Amino acid sequence: MAEEAANIIDKQTRWYKRQNPRASAVSAPFIQPYFPLLTAEQSVRDGRFSRMIFVSPGYSVLYDSEGLAEIEVPILFIGLDQDKTNIPKYQGEILAGIVGEEYADHIIIEGTDIWGLQTPCSEADMLVEICKSVTDEERNNVTIELAEIILDFVPNFEED
Repeated sequence: MAEEAANIIDKQTRWYKRQNPRASAVSAPFIQPYFPLLTAEQSVRDGRFSRMIFVSPGYSVLYDSEGLAEIEVPILFIGLDQDKTNIPKYQGEILAGIVGEEYADHIIIEGTDIWGLQTPCSEADMLVEICKSVTDEERNNVTIELAEIILDFVPNFEED
């Protein structure tokens, strides 16, 4: 399985470099996950998920109201108030509203964007917009807040 995944990544990396000849050698290509095609008899629903959490979700326009309204598992949409790409009121809040309050909840984390959730940059010359959108202390506080929100949403399995 790991060899198959490595082959897929290599193939997509070569394709990306052919399509983007000006890209630097270290530019990471967009890697699409590999999923086998579904037959007409198979369902796209995966019963293994009992809860879902989406942090700074995007692409809300790709989902139709009917499909989202059929969701019957608890979902938590977490928006980031400083996120300029996946603006919470146009993404997560809309998705939560379509799913409905019976199954969906929407929370906003204040004071960060998506880069504030990334691990701290280890090298001084890394991208400033990724590494410096929050201070190390703010990043730590946001990480703690996110963990607390997630732990509140996910049931304690040790008691089951």
